[in-house]
Amino acid sequence: MSAGDLQFRVQQYEDLVQTISGSRGYGNVLLADCLRRLSLTLLIEYALAHPSENEAIAEILKPGRTRLLDSPAVGTMLAEELNLVPPREAWHLSKSREEIEQVFRATGSTYAKENGRILLGLPSTSTLANRRDVYGVLLRVLESDMLECVHLPGLIEFRRLGGRLEDLDPNDIRPYWRVMERDMRRFQFPPFGINMLRPGHLGSLVQGFDPHGKKLNTFTRRALE
Repeated sequence: MSAGDLQFRVQQYEDLVQTISGSRGYGNVLLADCLRRLSLTLLIEYALAHPSENEAIAEILKPGRTRLLDSPAVGTMLAEELNLVPPREAWHLSKSREEIEQVFRATGSTYAKENGRILLGLPSTSTLANRRDVYGVLLRVLESDMLECVHLPGLIEFRRLGGRLEDLDPNDIRPYWRVMERDMRRFQFPPFGINMLRPGHLGSLVQGFDPHGKKLNTFTRRALE
């Protein structure tokens, strides 16, 4: 697949994401997240398989892509399922840990308790479609937005500055620091308390999206189940 083919295929997904995330409620949030995951999977696997194509991928990721956390679909889902209204005129979940906490407290739960589900494994798409689980869907969207804001653009910048995947040694982070020391704080995701790009973010991306692996990565599998 060429960079042009990649852009065309990703744009098809993203056009649907923009349309569906502007609609109402639970089902549309789940559908939009599935489409975003497929879009991100194409980009991540292409980035890992074609290290020289950083600029082409960065062009696709330019500002303007729909942020699912702040979309009308998520807002109406919270209103319809949890009877929640935004503290201001609209939700700003992608920038506010406090608003995320407010959502999880709405039914007596906590962010820490629900966030633990990511480590245990989130419900499959089919399970979420058959049994309403607002927090399960919201956690999926949080995970997708995290890859969109931190992991993938961080990988592109790391490579643009001369970083190599073989430099991501958890036992020796000095090569990483030499490359990213001035730029790592550009990549943040407040809902998960991420205030900088760390070597572990890039390491987990590489391990989870091996383009030569025979197994479907977990992130994509959740969109297809």
